[in-house]
Amino acid sequence: MEFNFGRVIGRTFSTLGTNPVVFFGMSFLVAGLGGTFSAVINAQATGAFAEGIFSPLWIVGFIAAFIVPLIAGVLTNAALIFAAAESYKGRKASFGESLSKALPHLFPLIAISILYTLGLMLGFLLLIIPGIFLLVIWSVTIPVRVAEGTGVTESFGRSRELAKGLFWPIFGLLIVYFIGSSVVGDALAASGFMVSIQSLGAVAIIGTLIVNTFTGAVAASGSASLYYELRTVKEGTPTDEVVEIFA
Repeated sequence: MEFNFGRVIGRTFSTLGTNPVVFFGMSFLVAGLGGTFSAVINAQATGAFAEGIFSPLWIVGFIAAFIVPLIAGVLTNAALIFAAAESYKGRKASFGESLSKALPHLFPLIAISILYTLGLMLGFLLLIIPGIFLLVIWSVTIPVRVAEGTGVTESFGRSRELAKGLFWPIFGLLIVYFIGSSVVGDALAASGFMVSIQSLGAVAIIGTLIVNTFTGAVAASGSASLYYELRTVKEGTPTDEVVEIFA
C-alpha cells in the first residue's frame, strides 16, 4: 500500500463528522477556552517584561502564555487522538472516556511537547531547513506515545522511523493543514472577528475561541489519521490491529 494524501485528509474530516460533539466540544472546553483564557490574561500582562524577569506580572504572563496552553493542548491532543481511534472502530467515545485515556499520558506528553518545541526553535534558527526536517520526522510523536506507550525519547525515534522515506508526502500534508488553518483565520479577520486580543473586546475573544477550537480538533484528528496511515503503509499492519493499538 502506498501513502495516499487524499485518504489522510479525508479521514481527518470524516472522523470529525462521526463525533462532532466530542471533537469540537472537548476542543472548545480544553483548547478553546484554555487558549483564549491564556491570550486574555497575557494581554493584561503586557508590562511584564518592563517590570523585569520573575516579577509577579512576569510570572503571570509566563503561565498564561506557556503553561496553560501547553497543558490544554496536550490534554486535547491525547483525548481526541483516542476519540479518533474509537471512531475507526465505529464507536463514539464519550468526554469522560477520552479524558480518562489522556490523563495517564499528561506528563510524558508535556515533556515531549517541550522537547519538540525547543528542537523546532533550534532547527528554524539554523537556516530554517533543519526545522522543516524535524517538523516532518517528528510529526507523529504524540500519537506514537498515546498509541504505543513509548518513552519520551523513544517517541521521537519511533516517529522518525515511521516517517522515513515519506518526507515529501508528509511535508505536503502539513502545508495543506497550515493553509487550511490560515484560511479560517483570514476568513474570521475579514468578517471582523480577529481584531487585537489586546483590546479584550468580546469580538476578539470570540474570534480567538473559534480559531482555537477548530484548529485543536483538526490537529488532533489529523495527527491520528497520519499515524494510522503511516502504520498501515510502512509496516503493513492490518487496519483492525492499528485500531486496537490505541486501546
